[in-house]
Amino acid sequence: MPDAVASFASTLEQIQTYFFGEHERLLVDTRGFSPFVHLVGNNPAPCKPITELDRLSFVVHSIDNSCQIFPLGAYKKNTLGEVKRNEAFSGLKLDCNFDLKSYGLLRAVQQGEKKDQAARKADVFVHDFLDKVNEEAPRNAWSILPDSTKTVAILRNQLWPGFFGFARSNSSVHGALYIGSGIRNTDLPF
Repeated sequence: MPDAVASFASTLEQIQTYFFGEHERLLVDTRGFSPFVHLVGNNPAPCKPITELDRLSFVVHSIDNSCQIFPLGAYKKNTLGEVKRNEAFSGLKLDCNFDLKSYGLLRAVQQGEKKDQAARKADVFVHDFLDKVNEEAPRNAWSILPDSTKTVAILRNQLWPGFFGFARSNSSVHGALYIGSGIRNTDLPF
């Protein structure tokens, strides 16, 4: 899959339709015309036609950037600046497992406080060096529920319906999965 092209972002964010499954399908031509959506705003005409494969790449990147959730402490940053799994992580305690403050996003830091921490090199071997979910915009885009055993936290992203994460209490077992349409929920009330 090609890399997401940032210059297409304002145009691709407006296309909120199902995927056709045809990678070569032209979504926006070089004049900025799209037969699938009326594009609004000052979107510069793309230098090359935008295809469904470009949109797929953009959506996958957007979901990955917004949703790769993990329990704090599951990853560490070493002195070389590498982010690695923390082999000493034994899971979140039961009371912390159901609190969004105990979760982070596995991506390059974007929140101001974490950027400052990284600039000072104060993010090595600390458990919360990546962006925190509870401080992510839009606020309240995540919900957390217990499973039937009350030991596994099920995390759902409201911005990208179909994204689920889970974390078992007192265990290093955690993960995430996206099974959705690739259509972002733009009607959040917050």
